[in-house]
Amino acid sequence: MSRVYIGNLDPHVGQDELMHACSKFAMPASVWIARNPGGFAFVEFSDTRAAEVVVAGMQDALLGQQRVKAELAKNKGKNAAPAGNSAALSLAAPVDAPRSQRHRAVLRNLPPAYEWRTLRDEMRKIGDIIYSDIDVNGHGIVEFASREDLDFAVPRLNGSTLDGHIIEVFVEAEGPSTPPAAPPAAGPPRGEQRGEQ
Repeated sequence: MSRVYIGNLDPHVGQDELMHACSKFAMPASVWIARNPGGFAFVEFSDTRAAEVVVAGMQDALLGQQRVKAELAKNKGKNAAPAGNSAALSLAAPVDAPRSQRHRAVLRNLPPAYEWRTLRDEMRKIGDIIYSDIDVNGHGIVEFASREDLDFAVPRLNGSTLDGHIIEVFVEAEGPSTPPAAPPAAGPPRGEQRGEQ
């Protein structure tokens, strides 16, 4: 299977409309549209050639009120688990790669009842993964098949909503982004300081 990423998608466009637009070039096997936040989708095709034809045909096409962007989604890495093979997704972290070489994302503020299987299924919609888990703090840990998949997923997931929870997502090796420190509060003008006239 090959996937096509559709960006700048009009939020009012539904699955049927997107599937109909893509089917003018090749028949999709499945369509997934992001909703929180929206603006992008993934369309799956039976082979790479069909996906390439759709990318060429859909690029800059007017769909709804917006012109979409189309590109091939990243392919499975050499270590990616086969689709649908949940047994390949271990509950124990791989130990053969240094932390800096693992393509891992951390997801904070997940819904309390979220399980690793649910996390795995959600992450498969946006990238190819080889590992998923929920740690003791309730944070999601997802290892992607490649750095390209990781870089593709993190900015699209960060700030998105899962079951009413706005999640924070960052690359494990880099840590969470820290907002700039607020400037110190300005004191009273020098002439108004205590003891001065």
